[in-house]
Amino acid sequence: MPTPASSGALSVAQVNAALQGVETYYTTLPHTNLQQDLSSLAAHMTASGAFTAAAVSPGGITAALPDGTTALVFADRDEELGGFSADARLRSVRSARGSAARAAAAAAPMATASPSLSPATAHEVAFFVNEADTNAFTPQVQDDFGAAFRNLSFPQAGYGVDVLDISLDNIVALGTSAHPLDFLDIATHGMVGGSSPSYFYANLSTTPLTDASLATYAADFQAGRIMSAIYISTTDTVDHLPTWAFTPAFLTAHLTFNPGAVVDNQSCLGQSPLIATALSTTLQAAGVGRYLGWTKKVAGADADQSDAFMLDRMLGEQSPSVTALDQYADQRTPPQRPFPLDQIEAIMATEYRSGPLGNVAQPYTISQAYAASNNPYPPLADGTLARLIFSDFGGESVADPPIEYALPSIARLQTREFSRDAELQIDGVFPAAQGSVTIVNDSGTYTPAPLSWSTSAIVVPIPAEGAGSSGLVSVTGDGIASNAVPLTQWHGSLTYSENDNIGEFDNTGGSGSGSLQAIFTIDVRADVHPTVVTIDQTPVPQNLAFSGVEPDSSGAITAFSGNFTASLGGSVSFALAAAPPTMAPFNSPASMSLAPVPSQPSPCNNAQQGPQGGPGNVYCPALTFYSMATGTCTVTSGSYGLCDDTGVDSPSGQFGRLIGSNPGAPDGLLELTMDPTTYAIAVSSSPSPQISTTNFDGSDVIGTSSVSGTFGAPVNPPSANTPALRRGR
Repeated sequence: MPTPASSGALSVAQVNAALQGVETYYTTLPHTNLQQDLSSLAAHMTASGAFTAAAVSPGGITAALPDGTTALVFADRDEELGGFSADARLRSVRSARGSAARAAAAAAPMATASPSLSPATAHEVAFFVNEADTNAFTPQVQDDFGAAFRNLSFPQAGYGVDVLDISLDNIVALGTSAHPLDFLDIATHGMVGGSSPSYFYANLSTTPLTDASLATYAADFQAGRIMSAIYISTTDTVDHLPTWAFTPAFLTAHLTFNPGAVVDNQSCLGQSPLIATALSTTLQAAGVGRYLGWTKKVAGADADQSDAFMLDRMLGEQSPSVTALDQYADQRTPPQRPFPLDQIEAIMATEYRSGPLGNVAQPYTISQAYAASNNPYPPLADGTLARLIFSDFGGESVADPPIEYALPSIARLQTREFSRDAELQIDGVFPAAQGSVTIVNDSGTYTPAPLSWSTSAIVVPIPAEGAGSSGLVSVTGDGIASNAVPLTQWHGSLTYSENDNIGEFDNTGGSGSGSLQAIFTIDVRADVHPTVVTIDQTPVPQNLAFSGVEPDSSGAITAFSGNFTASLGGSVSFALAAAPPTMAPFNSPASMSLAPVPSQPSPCNNAQQGPQGGPGNVYCPALTFYSMATGTCTVTSGSYGLCDDTGVDSPSGQFGRLIGSNPGAPDGLLELTMDPTTYAIAVSSSPSPQISTTNFDGSDVIGTSSVSGTFGAPVNPPSANTPALRRGR
């Protein structure tokens, strides 16, 4: 790294004069070919005697002053260099600070003030932006990026969120005030300094080159972590004061990074092949786990649009907007839940730019706005293309990775009904450290203690009634709430009817008839919201399917009658017992069940919860019920043992089924059909001409069975914005 000579140092005033002379001369050039301009400028710098050497390097000029120190001339933004139209798409997005504020900035463009930082926290989200050069940068964009985190209650969850001018003072203040970084975003000038093989990377600060600043940062100057610099421009109406440029080593010397921290460098040339390895080594040694930057000069529009897209998909969205990133990023309808950074990186390489900042037929990882001026920079094979490169140092694999890798995000819910309370499995992406789960409905807020917690699934108990039985389910991890997914509930009534012709009873031939009716009051619940399985894909319907009925469901035999006359003489009658037992789920010997079975016939779905592909709104469960001592058998004439061991009041008697353990030979087909818009459920059934199991003992029985019923309006059904619904800021 270049370091100053031990003696003969120039005064700050001399360095300022030399650098300001560079910009003055640049304005006299023809501005028809940038590389020719820079070559002419470098030649003039050495010919003037103000510099002992000057050579064009990617993004500017690296020069040596007579005292042996390095000076940088930043020329990384074509839109400022005259005669080059490079960045027209973004410049319509201007700071909303107001004309008075901009006029004040123009009067003293390099002035810095003491930063106003968020309270000290264990996790910091920081955006550094060049607030002096508003021709190349739009500070309002970074202000809005920071506001997106604030609007999702990051400060209330213990995260510092700061948007700061990129002065050396601000960088140091952030590092010395207990703000260890989870996420750092940089938007300022960037260039590659030096020459082969001693290239280095530098960003431009807004700290003026003064005697006071030199005294403050003398150690950094001696160590080569800062150097004098200026950016050249023909578009500003004010003279540019020389400022300090800083290297990545300045950042790592003064900032603290939480293990796995993300550094998002939206400046030019931050992933140039000339410096990428050294820069990554410096950041990784400081604990950074993921670094992203551009290989060449990047248009401000593209850098901000890529940043906005990444942040929007990272934070998740809802309608109306909470993050307000919809003013920069093209959002899907309905807006989506948060997605992990790895998935966002993958989609950015394939999805084309679109939205308020422009529609361009290039992926978010490509910028091609700088035409010929990017051609001389490596990789040469890319020509004018600048690429956004993600360097992964394994940051998401540390013990407690920053939440920015994956905010809590619910993909779907699965229920498992048991004899008492049930279990709810919440599938999605969650922080490794256990957080909390809440279920909110009209009965209140239920906060169950997780039975298990992993980064992909959480299991909690849920009651059959009241708070927690259904409602909006959300997960809070590391203090940040996920999207809320509705667990929908239906209250229904099913009536089973069976009518039989009896040709044999108790091993005795004859004739007769019988009928039975059972009524079931059932509660069922499921997640049926359309879920976005893969980032930026259309929401996929989920099957209507239940793991079973809720434990507070019940059934009863409400009618049982019939008669039989034996061929050899004698007859019997059948009647309902005086007090038939109530059937309950998971009970014995009086029980009932409405449960899934495999291999169901068309048009039934596959009885599995979740997105299964194809139409999934027709569910054909098995209705089974058992009872004992429900019916009576009375001899009306003769005897012949007709009421002995009949099975009418046998504990093992199975009272009918529609779909049982042998779906290939069903007793009938119960269809529950959900309207995909209202989520209401309609009931229908197809009776079978042959009942294989009846409530009358005998093998020669021909009968039919059917089910009718209704379900009330769904409780807590999905809404149009469910894939990304949040319960508030």
